[in-house]
Amino acid sequence: ELLEVNRGKIQKLGNLIPELENARDETQVELKRIHDEWKPELEKIIQIVDTDFGANMRVVASGGSVTLDHGTPDYSKWKLIIKVSFRDAEELTQFNGAQHSGGEKSTTTAVFLNSLQGLTNTPFRIVDEINQGMDAMNERNAHKLIVTKATDPDIKASQYFLITPKLLTGLHYSARMSIHCIFAGKWTPMFKDEASFLEMGVSD
Repeated sequence: ELLEVNRGKIQKLGNLIPELENARDETQVELKRIHDEWKPELEKIIQIVDTDFGANMRVVASGGSVTLDHGTPDYSKWKLIIKVSFRDAEELTQFNGAQHSGGEKSTTTAVFLNSLQGLTNTPFRIVDEINQGMDAMNERNAHKLIVTKATDPDIKASQYFLITPKLLTGLHYSARMSIHCIFAGKWTPMFKDEASFLEMGVSD
């Protein structure tokens, strides 16, 4: 009796095989259609990022590139390969935490985030102390790139909040940006004792 029951189950499962194979084939066709439409669009976006990133890295360093690693059919394993060079005549090398200094990592991150401006539907970006570890030249260059891109009226850029405990003097600013100086701490004088604090940051 048990043998007959199992034979019945095997027969039912066998009858499902053509249906499952048809569903598989249809799914593969649909996946290929989506892949053929989606991948070229993705590559166009990455090309835009690569062009912008490379141009800006040549300003703040020596060079850079962004490419797509899609050597596997598993989309979850696709990734961006970021390569940078911080010295003239030095080949581009893959960006990684072990090889590059804190300042180089901060500079690369700032430039890469800036290259995404206008390409993503992000209402705002908040970057905390990204200038830490940068030398003065890189900080000035990165700050100018961020301000220029974020305040360009022709670019649909996100609001960009740059939070930092310190800034260099003489940085590039724009009339389309706001600066908030927050004075806090145990040793901060009361404004009534230092009225001039209220005038700090006020433009002419």
